[in-house]
Amino acid sequence: AVLPASYQVDVDRLGELVGGGELRLAEESEFAPLYPNCEPGAMPPLGVLYDQPVFVETRLTEDEEIVFNAGDHKEAV
Repeated sequence: AVLPASYQVDVDRLGELVGGGELRLAEESEFAPLYPNCEPGAMPPLGVLYDQPVFVETRLTEDEEIVFNAGDHKEAV
């Protein structure tokens, strides 16, 4: 999920929205292999590039600019 840094994911609500069963936040060790060219903890919110679904908080569409990790802890987009 892509959301402002001050937000927290409501996993129950997200589960309802996607029509799935029980959801939980994954450990970095579980999803890091899905982003092989990214540093752990610096995955960009561009999951579609890695064949991953992406859910975006609509409030972000109100911002003129957003900043996110570019795959490492040194670069941002």
